Amino acid sequence: INAEYGGEFDGRGTAYCDVTEFLSCHKWALKQAERYGSKWSKRWAQEPAIIKIYSELPEIIYNNLKIVNRTLFPSIDKFLVAFTKSGGVIEACPPSEDVTCITVDMFIDPAGGVEIRNTGDQIRATEFQTWAISSPQTSIAPARLHNSCIAVGKACYDRAIIGHISTTFATFMLAECEEQQLWAIDLKIQYTDTAALANVLQYVTGGRFNTATGLFKIPEYSVLPEMSSRFKSPKERQPPPYRFAVLSPRLFHSNLSLVHYSVFFQMCRAHHIGY
Repeated sequence: INAEYGGEFDGRGTAYCDVTEFLSCHKWALKQAERYGSKWSKRWAQEPAIIKIYSELPEIIYNNLKIVNRTLFPSIDKFLVAFTKSGGVIEACPPSEDVTCITVDMFIDPAGGVEIRNTGDQIRATEFQTWAISSPQTSIAPARLHNSCIAVGKACYDRAIIGHISTTFATFMLAECEEQQLWAIDLKIQYTDTAALANVLQYVTGGRFNTATGLFKIPEYSVLPEMSSRFKSPKERQPPPYRFAVLSPRLFHSNLSLVHYSVFFQMCRAHHIGY
């Protein structure tokens, strides 16, 4: 399970625990689920297992909870005090070792329309901290992600939420049925850094994100004569109109302010970074 303290951001207020590793009744609960079969989804079938799990949870959490940011919360007691004072979210971790998180920036207009502005696969600095996103996302079919985003947007509008929002999804393969899963796991009601960077990307490239295809397309342009000699064939002289970008609000270099703009862009070109 994950416990996220509501007063922090970017994983700073996160703690987690692999409950099944310490749950003595775990195997018994699995046998109960197998015994009831399709009826296991009923509350009355789960009741005995829930009672046993609840009786073990407090001790397991207190003794085995792992805090991500020990500088902020040096002890479990300090974390629990902050968590119970300001509130937070307790959620299950996806049952998979290979999980990809997707960021989606959206806009809900006052009439209830939902517009997807940007999508991106998260690039993690640590397990719980996002360094950047690779935009647009390629982890799941665009149509499926689009439908889930619209559902989230409509649910927000029904609760009187309008304006900019950002949703995080987790996608993974479920071993039992070999089917790709998509969970909505986080919601930010604000104009985010990734939304701002996506607008900068559109400005500098003149491109637009197509929600139907999940692709970012830029206008066609002609290659300058002096550049055409670099390409081997006529087909290569017209670069493809689709682009991918890494959007990060965390880029930092202590000497960047000393580098002249022209030198900086020459360095980018030398590393095949451009638009």
